Amino acid sequence: MSKRWSKEEEALLLSEYNKCQNLESLKAKFPGRTISSLTTKLYKLGVNRDRAWSSQDIELLIDLRAKKHSSSYIASEIGRTQGAVEKKIQELIRIQVIDRIRAQSAQSPGNKMK
Repeated sequence: MSKRWSKEEEALLLSEYNKCQNLESLKAKFPGRTISSLTTKLYKLGVNRDRAWSSQDIELLIDLRAKKHSSSYIASEIGRTQGAVEKKIQELIRIQVIDRIRAQSAQSPGNKMK
């Protein structure tokens, strides 16, 4: 059973959210909470919608994708949902940022971009 969020925790989450570089550093401020619980609470508080991708997030996504990691693994590393990662991958493909990754995936049989 999950632990309920107190009003104090919600206030701390809201104040710390914009200060932290990523969700892993935010998680460190909330012992016993998972990244999933943080993102769910942020979503319910209405502040996690369309969070801008930092250049570091994009670089990490490209690096991990080049190493053939799954979108679910990348999501856990970046602190995003799998859907957000997949959407960003498709966006980057459209603007030809990760064509080299698509080409690498095509060269490796059995590796499909998900």
